[in-house]
Amino acid sequence: MLPPSMLRSGQTSPILLGLLAAAALYGISSWRAKCQADKKLEGATRVPFLAAMPLLGNTLEVAANTNRFQDWVAERSKERDGQPFAVRLLGKNDVIYTARPNHFEQVLKEQSDNFNKGIAMYEVYADFMGEGILLTNGDRWKYHRRVLVNLFSARALRDSMTPVIQRNVQLRMGILSRASESKEALNMYKLMNKFTFETFAEIGFGRKLGNLSSLEDHPFELALTKHIESVATDLPLQPGYGDLRDG
Repeated sequence: MLPPSMLRSGQTSPILLGLLAAAALYGISSWRAKCQADKKLEGATRVPFLAAMPLLGNTLEVAANTNRFQDWVAERSKERDGQPFAVRLLGKNDVIYTARPNHFEQVLKEQSDNFNKGIAMYEVYADFMGEGILLTNGDRWKYHRRVLVNLFSARALRDSMTPVIQRNVQLRMGILSRASESKEALNMYKLMNKFTFETFAEIGFGRKLGNLSSLEDHPFELALTKHIESVATDLPLQPGYGDLRDG
């Protein structure tokens, strides 16, 4: 709203007029886009949106929950018994979340050609994951899948992976036994994280880190964890919003 002094004097600020004009144009374009989408989606079940602010949508709510984003999504999903819901982010495409296994099957298997990874996921993860299976689509994705299918064959599981897993399970059991005898507190999350990291490092890279029994974190483990935490913080708002928040 314009200040009373400006209304009385008949003066208007170019900046305020510009903001009002931009808001009006945005509202008109959104309305037109919605009308066009309604025509294309006749007979389809529309995913309901969360309650949102005009223009800003759910941007402020998502930004306020970046440090607990997974908990926020889980809470919204629980409220809807796992049914999908959508959020609006200013300047970005709408985002849909679901927690139903049959929906994941449709997205990842039955109708995978209709659900590509999207530019937002690529921009956030590309520096870390490159052109791997988690970020690619189409023929490139099929190529990576063929390679991985061979790696996870019954023979590979029996000859390569099973011995590594069994050895690390024995190490973990020893740690649990010693903790039980000494009655000392044990960080199970950290232990399972080390077990997973140790196992996949040897299977994927052929390197034994030898860090499962250590109280200290391996430097590579620390670096990887730090990067994942950084990416997880920026992902909810997608590229651009993380810079805006940090600035």
